[in-house]
Amino acid sequence: MNGRYLLHEKLGQGGMGIVHRATDRLTGETVALKQVMLPMTQLLFSSRPASQSNRELRLALA
Repeated sequence: MNGRYLLHEKLGQGGMGIVHRATDRLTGETVALKQVMLPMTQLLFSSRPASQSNRELRLALA
């Protein structure tokens, strides 16, 4: 998150990661920030193409 976001309380947690309320330090906006937590084996042997995961990440960051 490179210091851009100031994390606040945890909003939720699931099988894919944790969602926090956060403040964007550049814009001052309050955002929901999902920290994706995947086991290394799932990353290496996922049936989803890497391009799909990258596309989802770009959409989440937009």
